[in-house]
Parts: sequence; C-alpha cells; structure tokens
Amino acid sequence: AIEGALSATFRRVQTRDRKGSMPSGLRLMSAHRVENSRVWSRYRSGLERLRSTRATCDKESACTTEPLGPMAQALEGSLNEFYLWHGTSPTGALGISEGGFRLDLSGSSTGSMFGEGAYFAECSSKADEYAQQGEGIYVGTYALLLCRVVCGQMLRLTRPNEKTLKEQLGRGAIDSVLGDREASVGTYREFVVFQDTQVYPEFVILYGRG
Repeated sequence: AIEGALSATFRRVQTRDRKGSMPSGLRLMSAHRVENSRVWSRYRSGLERLRSTRATCDKESACTTEPLGPMAQALEGSLNEFYLWHGTSPTGALGISEGGFRLDLSGSSTGSMFGEGAYFAECSSKADEYAQQGEGIYVGTYALLLCRVVCGQMLRLTRPNEKTLKEQLGRGAIDSVLGDREASVGTYREFVVFQDTQVYPEFVILYGRG
C-alpha cells in the first residue's frame, strides 16, 4: 500500500522549493513502522481533545486516502485525520520517530508561508522537495515520514494571510491550515498544524530518486 501511495501521489510538478532537477519518480527502498507508545499516547490525547471541542468539522480530503486503501479506513474522517507525507533526511526521520515533531524548529529551513507550524503534503513529490539525502551508508538515500495528522477545523488559504490566520487561531476557530497553492498557481496543497499533539510519525520511508 505504501509503495502504491508513493507512486500514486507523485506528480511531475515542481516549485521554487525544489533544489536540483525534478526526478521522474521515487523508488521505495524500505518502510519501517514506528512503535513509540509515548508519542502515540500524546497524539491520541490530542485527537480526543479535538473530538471534545469540535462538534463538527468542515469535511476536507487528501489524495493519499484512496491508494492506502484499508490502512486509511481506521482514520477519523469526521476530524479530518489524514495520512500525509513529510520530507526529511534519514537521520532526521529517526529523530522525529523517537521524539515527535518539534514545532519550535518549524520553517527553520524552508520558510513558513502559512504560519509557523509543521508542514505536510498529500503528494509525495511535494514532500520530496524537502527531503535530503543521508551521509555514509545513506548516501543517495532520502527519507519521508508518512504521518497521521489530525487537522480538525481547517482554514483554506490560497495565499499567505497572516492577519486572518492569527485572528482565527487566536479565538480557537481553527486547528490547521490548508494552503491551497494548487488552486492559486497549479502546484500543491500543504497541510499545516500548530500543535505537536496533532501529528504521529507512523512510518519511516527510505527511498531513492528516479
């Protein structure tokens, strides 16, 4: 399922965030499921808090859902919980799988167009723009995390709007942002959350570029 999703969500569309040439595809090398009870418990607590505060959420979708098939059926669709990609390095993936996401580092290497949160992509080709090859035995190997992300009530933005974002976050009207650059400039949609309890890094994906 993961290999199929890696391929099905790859699009030959690049943005200014890509360094170097556009690959023709991504080649799965390994997929390791993370078993971290501490980070999982933190995530489940965050999900339950969202459930208790949101009677309903405006329904959104992610293109990872269909290719992941039965895996995605366990997600809480009413809370906009999705499997989403996050690009990193092999050592970075290991660190995140052990300790979870650190939102204090968000945007430190790639900017923060839609706020200072953790950024995720529904398309593997978008997440690949932020992936870095490893060193030593990992030369030529890149990493993605396939994460569970509970987005709750989402604010859809087609361009940066810091005033609206801060106002809606400040009064608790939203839980995340859907940065829809696909609609505005034909590239990708990004999903941004602002609490580390909204993310569980479930799979470490090592891959090569085609």
